Amino acid sequence: MLCSILVIFVLWLAFDRAGGAAMHWVTWHTHEHFSQKICKIVGEVDADILLLGTSRCENHYVPSIIQDSTGMSVFNAGISASGSIYFQYVTLAHVLNHHTPKVVVLDTGESEYVENEGHLNMLSFYAPHIGLCAEADSVFRWLGLMGRYQFSHLYRYHSLSNAAIARLFKPNEPNDNGYTPIACPPSFPSTLGEPQKPLPSAPQMLNTFRRFIALCRSRNVQLVLSISPSYSILDEHYYDELKAVAAEEHVPLLDYDTPGLYTDHPEYFYDNAHLWEKGSRIFSQRFAHDLKTKIIHN
Repeated sequence: MLCSILVIFVLWLAFDRAGGAAMHWVTWHTHEHFSQKICKIVGEVDADILLLGTSRCENHYVPSIIQDSTGMSVFNAGISASGSIYFQYVTLAHVLNHHTPKVVVLDTGESEYVENEGHLNMLSFYAPHIGLCAEADSVFRWLGLMGRYQFSHLYRYHSLSNAAIARLFKPNEPNDNGYTPIACPPSFPSTLGEPQKPLPSAPQMLNTFRRFIALCRSRNVQLVLSISPSYSILDEHYYDELKAVAAEEHVPLLDYDTPGLYTDHPEYFYDNAHLWEKGSRIFSQRFAHDLKTKIIHN
């Protein structure tokens, strides 16, 4: 009986390791958007300015416009649905593992600091790259996620395996250094809706935010925080906790999510949370000008 169990375990282990090795090759060769972008973050990004955040980063900041204004190379490392400061910390750690940008821009907001099980699940996008960066791996450890990925190498690829295989032999999708434009919607948002109230931030996530700031400082990277526009009404205290940490840590913060600044232009928005390409280009021009003054004078 014991011998049979041992044989089964050895066979399973061999299958798991072989499957993991096969999926490792797929991950680095697929043209699937998430896998390809994360592989670039892990091993190729060498830009002067690194943009980090969720879909609002990926869809709002046009690198070519920012580069033309600042004279510095730019990569947009924003990833849709990435969701939390945990994910952004892991992204930053992976980039710093092979490259030190001059400036990091974190497009941020209130929701990135509210506990959500989905935020932990999104970290699985980086599971295929466990073992490459000790600082990134530390996040998996102190969140209690490392065990499942150490036990099974094949499990590391479960989040993107089907999509990665499906797009293995399809051509690359064109992009502007990580920026993904949103096409013009059939109609623009018609209402700002009810005022959004702030949600209580999780202390562990605010601590991670402070660790993020400290990690930038330890590498002499200038950090700039940015809150990009939304088509909504926000409670006047919506960003209080975020702004308090930024002020305490002496990190510049550019807030574009204020009444009248962009909410007078519904034609810039795809939905209440995202600008479509026209709005993104107009916003990027303003942001590039403001960022340039921070880089020069801060």
